[in-house]
Amino acid sequence: MKTIRLPVPPSVNQAFANNKSGRGKGRYKTRSYKAWERLADGWAMEAGLFRHGVRPLVHGPATLVLRLPVTMRGDVDNRLKPAIDYLVDRGFTGDDRHHVSVTSMRDPRLGRVDWCEVDIAEAAT
Repeated sequence: MKTIRLPVPPSVNQAFANNKSGRGKGRYKTRSYKAWERLADGWAMEAGLFRHGVRPLVHGPATLVLRLPVTMRGDVDNRLKPAIDYLVDRGFTGDDRHHVSVTSMRDPRLGRVDWCEVDIAEAAT
């Protein structure tokens, strides 16, 4: 199992917006979500996760546990999608269609912090 420490992801409600201008259709990443991604990249770089190119931390089917601080406001499940998308986009895990189990929880061990931890493990097959 590998554990990655990231800044607390934005709520999915704050991460995406709908294009209503008529120029293109669909959802797009908000400015605050892009800022969070840049901050998370900095944390990952400091942790050495981008060293020698990005390699998946887990190959194939995976289980993920997103552990959030107890003081975080909002729903724990709204933080999953931005965190998962980040891990997939940066190549830390394979496509999320191969994730066997994804869990989010408040973890009292984290206390009053502004970060979360994601445990990534190979799924038993």
